[in-house]
Amino acid sequence: MPNKKDLEQQFGISDNTVYKTLKACGLETSKEDYSDEEIENHFKVAREMISNGKRYKDVEQHFGINNNDAQAEQAEQQQEQSASNPSAADAVGVATAEMAVDMVTDAVKQVAPHIPNLIAHTLAQEMRSDEMKSAFNNMRAEVREKSTSNAGVDFLLQKMNGAKQLTGDNQEKQLLEASPVESKEN
Repeated sequence: MPNKKDLEQQFGISDNTVYKTLKACGLETSKEDYSDEEIENHFKVAREMISNGKRYKDVEQHFGINNNDAQAEQAEQQQEQSASNPSAADAVGVATAEMAVDMVTDAVKQVAPHIPNLIAHTLAQEMRSDEMKSAFNNMRAEVREKSTSNAGVDFLLQKMNGAKQLTGDNQEKQLLEASPVESKEN
C-alpha cells in the first residue's frame, strides 16, 4: 500500500502537492497508507485533471467535495502559477537589469584604456598645486637645516633632479631650487 512519500516519488511532486491532491479528490490527508484502488480511482484521476489544466476546485467538483478552504487553495494555486510564469513586470525588470549591466560594462571598457593618462594628468595637476609647492618648500627647508654632510645633499639633489650628476659648490643651492613643480614645462 503506497504512502505519501511513495506518491511524491511516483508522481514527481512535492509533499504539499500530494496533500492538496489528496484533499481535492476526497481522500483523508491524515492516513498513513492508501489502497491501490484509492490511488487509481481518485489520486491518479485528480493528478491527470490537474496536468490537463484543471484547477483543484475543478477536481473537488468532479469528486463532489465541498472543502471549506477551497478559496485558500485557489489562492495557493494562483501563487504557484505566478511563481512558474513570471509576470510582464518581472520580465521587464530582468531585461532592464541586464541592459544596465551591459551599459556599465561597455562604459568601463571604453574608459579603461584612458585611466593611465587620467592618473598622470591628475598627478601633474596636483604637483602644480599650492599645497604641493608648500610641501616641497618645507622639505627643502628641513634638508637645509638637517644637512651635515654633502653625501645626503648629493643624494637628495640626484633624486629631485632626475638622477643627474651634480658637482661643484652649487649643490646646496640646486637642492633648494630643485622641484618637479618648478620645472621649465610650467
